[in-house]
Amino acid sequence: MKISFENKILRNICEDYEFAIERYGIELALILFKRLSDIEVAKDFSDIGFGNTIIDQNKNEKIFITYYFNKDETQFLKFEIPENVKLFQDFQLRQIITRIKLIKIQL
Repeated sequence: MKISFENKILRNICEDYEFAIERYGIELALILFKRLSDIEVAKDFSDIGFGNTIIDQNKNEKIFITYYFNKDETQFLKFEIPENVKLFQDFQLRQIITRIKLIKIQL
């Protein structure tokens, strides 16, 4: 999947190992990079074999996916789906999403 970023800080965290390690510590930074690698090589969310994804739609008809990757669901990445909302009427969403915008990291 193609990942874009809501802002420069999120981009720096995800693309600069030293910055991520400085911010989260080595253990959490390594978990983050592993999960990002899983997402980048996946063709869509149905192709990710690890974790739990929750699909959400807000009042402005924006669609979000939260990808939880630990048992107690305290670690997650939240994405906005930048594609046309009309594509999502049947919510077989995980198989048609190929572009995502990272808007939050919680470690």
